[in-house]
Amino acid sequence: MKQAGVSDPSKCYFVDDNRGNIDGAIAQGWRKCVHFCEKGLEAMEGGIMKQIGDEPLDPEKTNDNPLEMEYHPRYAQPFTLAEAVGLDVSVITDEIARLHNSLKHLQETQKMLREYQSAEAPGTVDPEIRKALDENEVVIGSQTERISILKMALAEKGVVDSSHYDIPDPTSAHTTENSASHGNTRIGEHEEGENEDEGLHL
Repeated sequence: MKQAGVSDPSKCYFVDDNRGNIDGAIAQGWRKCVHFCEKGLEAMEGGIMKQIGDEPLDPEKTNDNPLEMEYHPRYAQPFTLAEAVGLDVSVITDEIARLHNSLKHLQETQKMLREYQSAEAPGTVDPEIRKALDENEVVIGSQTERISILKMALAEKGVVDSSHYDIPDPTSAHTTENSASHGNTRIGEHEEGENEDEGLHL
């Protein structure tokens, strides 16, 4: 965006042939995305898919709600983008901080497991350690994706510059964890406590 001199992405088109890149562009605030795919050029304008050869969209009939643009997460998530948008900003930012804190611990665990594997049995693969590493990678991917969804929700609520949420406030994350331990339900968690596997922490 900086190289292109773009100050307002909502007034520009983002063009790509990768669905993930399109979703990432939307998360960064782009509102007009063009997607090249097998079916030809498709443009997402106001949440409506338009293919080459279609009649021009009637501006009066176009729904400008970007939430209408389908978002297909790679991982199973405990909430949808629309549900996240319905939450208070403070709830969203607290959850982002909690997830960042969880990711930090998971990544530290991954490093420790790999170091242990290298020191104790170099050149071999311990099936239990391999399983833990693989499971943690799935959780890391899921939580990273969830942060992206929450940032999209912040953008929909008008919090466009969410860059300061990239590095969590340790106090906020600690407070969020304490709230969860005292019975407050996290975003998308069932009251019975049936939430996703948070991975292996050491």
